[in-house]
Amino acid sequence: MFSIHPMRVLPQIALALLLTAALACAAQSSQPLPLKPSPPVHTPNRRLILKDGNYQVVRRYEVVEDRVRYLSAERSDDWEELPVELVDWEATHKWERDQANPRAAEPLPAMKEAEAIDKEDAEEREERKAQCPEVAQGLALPNKDAVFALDRFGGAPQLVELAAVDLAVDGKLWHGLNTLNPLAASKAQIKLAGAHAKVHLHTSSLAIYLSLVSRDDAGTDQTSASSFAIVRAEERDTVRNLSAIHFSRTGTISLGENAAFATVEALPGKLWLKITPPKPLPPGEYALVEIITASEMSQTAWEFSVDPASGANQGAIGANSK
Repeated sequence: MFSIHPMRVLPQIALALLLTAALACAAQSSQPLPLKPSPPVHTPNRRLILKDGNYQVVRRYEVVEDRVRYLSAERSDDWEELPVELVDWEATHKWERDQANPRAAEPLPAMKEAEAIDKEDAEEREERKAQCPEVAQGLALPNKDAVFALDRFGGAPQLVELAAVDLAVDGKLWHGLNTLNPLAASKAQIKLAGAHAKVHLHTSSLAIYLSLVSRDDAGTDQTSASSFAIVRAEERDTVRNLSAIHFSRTGTISLGENAAFATVEALPGKLWLKITPPKPLPPGEYALVEIITASEMSQTAWEFSVDPASGANQGAIGANSK
């Protein structure tokens, strides 16, 4: 009779059990989702951009055959999945590259508006700076239509406003030399009323600043426009004669030895002229006059005196004054 030995059957049973266990493990590994994933690593959120234009915000994703498994950043810690063909991989990878190498994003409308305002503010500051240039350390010209002299008093720089005065010809207010007969003009005397100027400066090396705000020639190149002369006045009791200004029989203007043309420089912004005497001025009475053409002068001048021993000028502007 045919029989099976028990010791021979045991190896066969063990082999069968091993094969069954291997098949069970293989079947288990093909399951798409585990019941509970391992705790996710805290990394920046990512995006799975879909072909329909939507996207999933995920903490992590991986591709398994024809499925994409992901952990949603908005829902539970359970794995979810979707078909691979639903994902726009080109857009997804581009988004990831952009996050890794961020570029300047298109500014929002509010940011554009803020930038425009900042630009306008900067332009206004530059305009104010041009209107009020600094002429000494901590001393800037005020935003005022006037004429100032840069003086030094007590060792410190000061701006002193020069008074505008009307010129007179032989005691009568002058309304233009072109109204005078050339023969009379050649003998006319231009005068300043009063024995002394209202403003007295303390330095012989000064500069004068003339505002162009209200003038027709504002913003033009002043080096080719009017000329300015510093004229020393002769003191005669209650008047000061500007006898250094001469007129020919044809009305042409010339200057004597007590007068000289000044250097004229337009400051940046072309809203101020800097007028500098050709040499230091000795003590005395002076006038700044404007010569418009070879035969025409302005009827307005600006008077001042140079007197180092005089006191302070009322209303003088010092450094860092507000």
